[in-house]
Amino acid sequence: MPQRGAALHQRHHEQHQVPPERHVERLPRPGIQRRPRCDRPHLGTQAWVRSLGFPIVDDWRAWHLHGQSAGFTITYSNNMTFATVKGAGHPAPEFEPERCFAMFSRWILNQQL
Repeated sequence: MPQRGAALHQRHHEQHQVPPERHVERLPRPGIQRRPRCDRPHLGTQAWVRSLGFPIVDDWRAWHLHGQSAGFTITYSNNMTFATVKGAGHPAPEFEPERCFAMFSRWILNQQL
């Protein structure tokens, strides 16, 4: 039985995997560093969350910090919230520590984003 579950997981993963080359920016020349583009790697997670089939209770909207958009969020009927952090790479706290701390603080204090 565990092998069947692993096979189903692998097949699901392969169907929803985004090719990594779409997200890699070519460096203009050796030694030049760019901030990685991480605006789409969450698509696989989003697809998995949608596949659970829970109705949306709060559709996509921006969440804010200091009066500016800090990311986007969507909430489902099972009390699950999917949130992004605008401008963050991986790991997000390394790129956007203030926004990540705000998101975590609001979650731990049971406050809405």
